[in-house]
Amino acid sequence: MRLSWKNSLLIHFILSTIAIGIAQTIESSAFTAEPGVVLNFRQEFNSYAWLGNAAFKKRVSPRWFMNFNESFKSSLLRLATEGDRWKDDQNIGMEIGFNVLPTLTWLTKTTLLQFQDKQSGYDNDVSSYVFNSGLLYTPWPFLKTKLSLGPKQEN
Repeated sequence: MRLSWKNSLLIHFILSTIAIGIAQTIESSAFTAEPGVVLNFRQEFNSYAWLGNAAFKKRVSPRWFMNFNESFKSSLLRLATEGDRWKDDQNIGMEIGFNVLPTLTWLTKTTLLQFQDKQSGYDNDVSSYVFNSGLLYTPWPFLKTKLSLGPKQEN
């Protein structure tokens, strides 16, 4: 069965919309943590792990809101012959938004990611800083489209 160009275009549009929704969900996951503070520690044999998350959501006025999230994972591998090996992963983000219309929101977001890995033996250190501002259009609860611009620096 061969699809007509109209059906092909419709399927492409639906799949693109799904992909945009998935990308939006992944991108905004830093700001979906429940408000509060969580700290965890775990130790198994010569391996130690610290996990933490702090999230803050505040509606400043009926139209202005602010979200903050900080999470970290730190692990220590204690080796008798080689000493201590650390792996650290930290993600900090802040988002300020203004509801222009019920379906249109102006967002400004900054995110800092730092990752250092001394456990693997490879040079896996990564640092990333992102600042962007743009519009989020939500015509229906199941459809979101975001257009944003800003610099990104990676090391």
